[in-house]
Amino acid sequence: MCQLALVQTEIIFLSGIKIAKPLNYGSLDKEETCDSIISNNSFEIWVGNITKEITKKQFRQEKSSMKTKTSRRSGFTLIEIMIVVAIIGLLVAIAIPQFVLARNTAQKRTCIENLQLLKIGQDSYVRECTLTNGTVLSGIVIERLKTGKSCPAGGTYTINAVGENPSCSLLDQGHTLTK
Repeated sequence: MCQLALVQTEIIFLSGIKIAKPLNYGSLDKEETCDSIISNNSFEIWVGNITKEITKKQFRQEKSSMKTKTSRRSGFTLIEIMIVVAIIGLLVAIAIPQFVLARNTAQKRTCIENLQLLKIGQDSYVRECTLTNGTVLSGIVIERLKTGKSCPAGGTYTINAVGENPSCSLLDQGHTLTK
């Protein structure tokens, strides 16, 4: 339903369309709805400076098309989507390097702690067996010391001769004990 305002013999819709009332309709003295004004007669419609004669059916089609033309579309524009993608890209560009750095630092610390545990185990074995510096430990002892310990970054541990620190194959990444 749409509201109408009367101006002499013309009816002006609030949307700006002027309609001349049918000649046999009679006088209108109050606001009425579209459906009460439209009869089976044809009448003229003005849009701007253009005048055309339409029927009741054509008027209803015009009325419904006016509603769709004036309705606001919902959704996102391309610019809005591009801005969101750019913000997400910026956050990812900052977050990923920080995540990788934190992971590498944690792996390095864990590896150094494992090397310290291997050194403590090696020193305990040397004291119990009264071995001297430079003595190479047997394969069975080495495997026993390394049980359950592995470099989280994928390196391999090497237990050196008595008096030397155990080492990791990732020395270049800082996976080493200092003397």
